[in-house]
Amino acid sequence: NIAERTAGNAEEFAFHVRNADPKLVITLTDDIVLEGWEPCEFAAKIVGDGHSIKGLSKPLFTGLFGTVENVALDGDLEGDGSKTTLDCHKIDFGIACSTNCGGRIANVEIRNFDIKVSNSTSYKSVGFFAGIIKDGAIIENCTVAESCKMIQRNCYVGSIAGTVGCSDEFKASAVERALLAAIVSCTNRAELNTWYTGSCNIGGILGNANAYDSTMKPTTVISNCVNYGAFTSDLDSPGGYVGGILGSRDANAPGSDNGRLEITDCANYGKIGPVAAGMTYGGCIGHTYRLANVHVLRFVNYGQVGDVLSPKGNAITGGSSGGFIGYAQDGYGGNPIVFTDSANYGDVYGFTRAAGFFDQFSPNTGHPETKCVAYNCANY
Repeated sequence: NIAERTAGNAEEFAFHVRNADPKLVITLTDDIVLEGWEPCEFAAKIVGDGHSIKGLSKPLFTGLFGTVENVALDGDLEGDGSKTTLDCHKIDFGIACSTNCGGRIANVEIRNFDIKVSNSTSYKSVGFFAGIIKDGAIIENCTVAESCKMIQRNCYVGSIAGTVGCSDEFKASAVERALLAAIVSCTNRAELNTWYTGSCNIGGILGNANAYDSTMKPTTVISNCVNYGAFTSDLDSPGGYVGGILGSRDANAPGSDNGRLEITDCANYGKIGPVAAGMTYGGCIGHTYRLANVHVLRFVNYGQVGDVLSPKGNAITGGSSGGFIGYAQDGYGGNPIVFTDSANYGDVYGFTRAAGFFDQFSPNTGHPETKCVAYNCANY
C-alpha cells in the first residue's frame, strides 16, 4: 500500500526522507529551506505541489532511485534575486542528485544557481539536475532557468546531466535494447562557460552519452529538448568538444554494436563558440567516436557555430565547426550516424574547417562500410 505524508518545513521533510519506505509519497505543503542539508539516497516519491526547496549547498540526494516532481530548486534564499554558487570540487555533481539511478525527475525547475568546478584534475560528470544518469533514469519536462550558469573545468558537463552511465547490475538484468537513460521535453537557458585550457565536453542538454555493452545494446534517448544557452569562454585556448544538444558520444567498448542514441525533435538556439585551437563544435553534437550508432530526426540548429575572433579578440588559429556535428571520428563496425529531416540555419565559422552539416567524418580504415549520412536535410 502507498503511504502518504506531508512536509511543510525542513524538519518534517528531513524526517520523512530519511525514514522513507519506497512506497512513501511526501507532498510539500509550503516552501522549504534546507540549510546544512546532508544528501542521502532516496527511493520514494516527492511531490512538490508547485513549492520550492531552497538553501541547498550540496545535492538534494546522492543516488535517486525514486521520483521528484513538480518542485523548484531555488538558489535565491532571501527572495531578493540573489544566487547561490555551488562548488562540485572533484565529485560527480547535480543539484537534484549526484546520480539518477533509474529514478525519475519531472516538472522541476532549477533557478538562481551557479555551479563552479574549481579544482578537477580528472573527468567528473556535472549537470544541473544530475551528474550521472543511468539504469533507466528519466528526466522530463524540466527547465534550467536563465538565472543559472555553469562554470566548468575538465569535466563532462551538460545543462540537464553530465554523463550517461550503466551499472554492472543493470547490464546483467536488462533485456536487449533496454532504455539506459531518457531526457525528454527539457529546456536549458543557462550559460555554459569554460575557464580551463585543457579538455572539456559540454552539451547544451547532455555532456557525454557513452555506449556501454555489446550484449544488451542499450538505448539512450534525447527527445523534444531545446537549448538556448550559449557556450562561452574567457580563454583563447580551451580544448574539447561542444554541442548544442550533446557534447560527445564515445563508443569504444568491445563488440560491433554497443547501443543506440536517438535524438528526436530537438533544437539549438544558443551560440556555440568561439572557436579556438583544439575545439570542435557542432550545432547538435560536438564529437562522436567509433561505435556511435546515432540517429537524429527533425533536428534544427539556429545558433551560430564558431566565430571569427577569439574571446580576447585575436584571430582564430584553429578549431572546426559543423552545423550538425563537429567531428565524427573513426567510424567503426557499420554503426551509422544518420540525420533525417533536419536543418541548419546558423552561421558556421571555422579556421581550419567548417561545414553546414558534418565538419569532419573519418571511417576506420578497416570499416569503410560505416556511414555518416543526411536524408532530406538542408543547410541555409
